[in-house]
Amino acid sequence: MKETDKNMLAYRIIELDNPDLPITCPNNQTPVTFMHPRVWLTPSANGTCRCPYCSTLYIIRSFIV
Repeated sequence: MKETDKNMLAYRIIELDNPDLPITCPNNQTPVTFMHPRVWLTPSANGTCRCPYCSTLYIIRSFIV
């Protein structure tokens, strides 16, 4: 995906190196426009999880082959 395409998405993609589990959304780096009640996310077997409120996609890099 091109960088210009990423800027047009209605959600964010966050890549994590070695996250503390469970992942929480929103976190301390979340822009105000994406604020919502805090949720705890557990990554799936492929190392991804999506927030049900803001649709932010979290990708754990160590799962990427």
